Formats: sequence, structure tokens, C-alpha cells
Amino acid sequence: MKYVILAAGIGSRLAPQVNDRPKILLDLGGGYTLLDQHIQNALSQKAFDEVVIVAGYKFDQVNNFVEKNKNKHKIDVSVLFNKDYANTSPLRSLDLAARYVNGCDIAVVNGDLYYHSGILKKLDYHKEGYNLFISRGCSGIDAMNVSLSNNHVASVSKGNPARKDCSESIGVFIVKGKRFFTLFARSLNKLLENPKAGYWHNIVDYLAKKEFVSYTDVGNFFWKEVDTCDDLMFLREHIYSHAKK
Repeated sequence: MKYVILAAGIGSRLAPQVNDRPKILLDLGGGYTLLDQHIQNALSQKAFDEVVIVAGYKFDQVNNFVEKNKNKHKIDVSVLFNKDYANTSPLRSLDLAARYVNGCDIAVVNGDLYYHSGILKKLDYHKEGYNLFISRGCSGIDAMNVSLSNNHVASVSKGNPARKDCSESIGVFIVKGKRFFTLFARSLNKLLENPKAGYWHNIVDYLAKKEFVSYTDVGNFFWKEVDTCDDLMFLREHIYSHAKK
């Protein structure tokens, strides 16, 4: 299984922090980065044999970081370049990754996501199909809201109103099995016919209307999406406080 990190965007809401580096290489404390965390999480599960990063903004920095640390990471790490990152949606980055992995099982992960490695242990890696990792409740207007019905995902959209019973995607999606990957790739191509294809979660919403998309509730495990400077400060404080324990 390939651990696919979507990290091509600029992350302009994190300015000036991202003026000189991509979001995935922001210092979380002591030189530890979001990319370090992703690679460690991939290493925590034997199912993963490669990390695939789709980069764009300041691609050379990501590529150099991987090359510099290749012996330390203890897993194959490949970096793909989305040269049109400034003018295309995250679905284009996902398409680049899908073409690269060529039918292999994948875990699609937001590059700006920080999460406890225990979350990955909740998944049954022998079960084929689609699986979206969710958290009960919604964190705010930027949340990727998930509607559930009869133990499966019914829809995913930023347009869904936040309700007391709503859930939120944490930014991890699993595609396992040849048949499921084939439909995933075809659906992705269909969505990309629209130049304004939008968020990569649109593929999950599209599939949910055609196939059974299951979900995994992350429960009380910690996770945080880093979209703003306030998010970054909160995460740094969280990491520091837990490091002292």
C-alpha cells in the first residue's frame, strides 16, 4: 500500500510562515516537520511500502529534504511534481499520484494533517473497498463535513451545514482492491473533465453515490489540520506539552 501525501498547495493563510518554505516543511518544534510526522506514521504500519508526496509550491525544498533524509526515513519516499499547482485543484495532484501508483492500494492523506499514529491502527488492512476516516462533530466553517447513513458515507461537502450529529473528515481516505481502484481512477478522470473540479474530497462524495464507502471513527485520538498561523501555534504547544510528559 502507498501512503500518498497531497502537499502541492501554497497554504497562503499561513503567511508569512510559508513565505520561505512549503507548509509540509514547517517547523513544529526542534526541526520536526509535518513531513517527518507523516513518514513516521507510514512506518508505524507494515502495510505501507512507499510514501508518495505530490508537491508543487517550493518543490525543490521538498525534494531536497527527502534526498537529504533518505537513509533516516527507512522507507521508500518518492516526490511527484504538480507543475500546475497554482492553477489546478487538489484533484489534479491526486490524479498524478493515481497514475504513478498504477493500481496499487493507497491511503490518501492531507499534507497539512497532523495526527496520532494510533488512528491508522483502527483500520482493517485486509478488507477491500473505500474507507474515510472521520471525527464525530464539526470543528467550524472550514470543516469537510460528512453525512452518514446506515453505517456508510452518504455525502462529503464543505457546503453541508454543521449539525449536532454531523461528522468531519480528518483528511485520510483508503482505496483497497483492484476493482475499487479502477472505479476510483475512472471517477477521478470524470471529475477532472471540469476545470474547476475542486477539493479532492469530491471524489469521495462522487464514489459515495455509486458504491459503499465505509468510515472509521478516530474516536479520541488527536488530530489537527494546519490551515492558519493559529493552528500552527496550537499544534506546536500541543507537541511541546506532550513532550514534557
